Amino acid sequence: MDGRTKHCAEDLKRLRKNRGLCLARADQIGAALREGCGVNNEDTPAVTVDKVSDAVRRHAASLGPEQRLATLAALGLEGPRTRFLQGRQEWLAQQLERDFRTAQRRIDEGFAELALLLTAADEPTTAPPDSAWHTER
Repeated sequence: MDGRTKHCAEDLKRLRKNRGLCLARADQIGAALREGCGVNNEDTPAVTVDKVSDAVRRHAASLGPEQRLATLAALGLEGPRTRFLQGRQEWLAQQLERDFRTAQRRIDEGFAELALLLTAADEPTTAPPDSAWHTER
């Protein structure tokens, strides 16, 4: 995991506290997550939260079912909109028919994968023309 991805995962972990992303303030969203979600400095706080929520939902669709549910539930974007993370984790454990600690691991796994997807989204998919190899002799 490179530095940007690590910082993005840390930003996601900070956002899961309290009410999650569903009621987050724009100033609670870290720089790495903003960059991965395409947030500009000119965006209003409401637009910032909307862009991050949309990007998280869009990229979470690529995750496995358990990780997708864990990620969205931890951020308060799916399941009960309880005030605290612990309530959402308990709900998730019931949904997964697993232990509370397993639900915590699924959330951490989902955040790591989601951070990879968010930071890879803005990387170029093709090599620039100057980097093409060729035979000299």
